Amino acid sequence: HQLIERVVKAVAFRADGSSFFTAMDLADGRQSIQEWHASKGQLIQTLLGGANFVRDMTLHPESGELLVLAHRSRWWNTARINPKWKFGGNPGWGKFWPDSDRLFAPGGRFRLALHDLTSGKIIWKPGSANYGNVCVSSAGNVAVVTRYESTQPAHVLEWGQDGPVEIGKWMLEHGDVRLSPK
Repeated sequence: HQLIERVVKAVAFRADGSSFFTAMDLADGRQSIQEWHASKGQLIQTLLGGANFVRDMTLHPESGELLVLAHRSRWWNTARINPKWKFGGNPGWGKFWPDSDRLFAPGGRFRLALHDLTSGKIIWKPGSANYGNVCVSSAGNVAVVTRYESTQPAHVLEWGQDGPVEIGKWMLEHGDVRLSPK
């Protein structure tokens, strides 16, 4: 395959560390997702699909299902290869929070929404469609959702007994946030 760039756009590791996935954009507009054996460096499998440029990639920590986020995001069951879910809309980031049953991913007209994978419902979405970045604390108890441009405040969420609770908002100079473990 001819690559648009010889650049790996995203990397995701299996929870047990046995293998990892890389994603690259192909010249024909598809994505090439490759699984590699972690200790041997050997190619295990290649998945072709999706559309346009890869934005992010995340693996379900228990099932190993792979979400590749792009203009046409796809969810792959890496054991069966066929996509389990497709997330439409604009690309966003994909992060599990606070556990393996809930996922930040595109949702309808929103670049980013919190999905309950068990019920298939969206359980939280920002007030505007242009929020697309998410950062989850290493402890998994806090998530911050931001916009690409800083004209709207960041949403700070904490997981409560009944689901996500917005505990604050603040303005940022830019839309990229990283949370400290402390």
